[in-house]
Amino acid sequence: MRQMRSSFTIAAALTVALLGAGVSRAVVSAQGKTTWSGVFTAQQVESGKALAAAKCGSCHGTTLKGELAPALVGADFIDHWYDARLGELAGRIQNTMPSDAPGTLKAEEYADIVAFLLAQNGFPAGSDTLKMVVAELDQIKITKTK
Repeated sequence: MRQMRSSFTIAAALTVALLGAGVSRAVVSAQGKTTWSGVFTAQQVESGKALAAAKCGSCHGTTLKGELAPALVGADFIDHWYDARLGELAGRIQNTMPSDAPGTLKAEEYADIVAFLLAQNGFPAGSDTLKMVVAELDQIKITKTK
């Protein structure tokens, strides 16, 4: 109990210090988040499903298991991205996709596609809306296990 209270006190003090230094509450609350923390909504997954079919399927396949381009679901995808920050994955998608017109989707559309890909790889939806905000996405780690 003493160790838990001490850890909580340290975390609370760090949060207060960061907020006092002008770091946004969203960034502070994102500390320690992983892709298992429910960082996107079910609604984003549904929107992302249609977008992925329209924008990703022609190269990555209708099942996104890879055809002309690498797989976006499954062990190969997770092995490639685990321990990376979600900002790296989201940035790669936003800056290079769709391959015939990189960066042409709206930020919300890219966020929905990322949410769909995460869901397809077994990560749970939650109540937080995933936003294409680098400072926030860089606080979320892609992990293989909870």
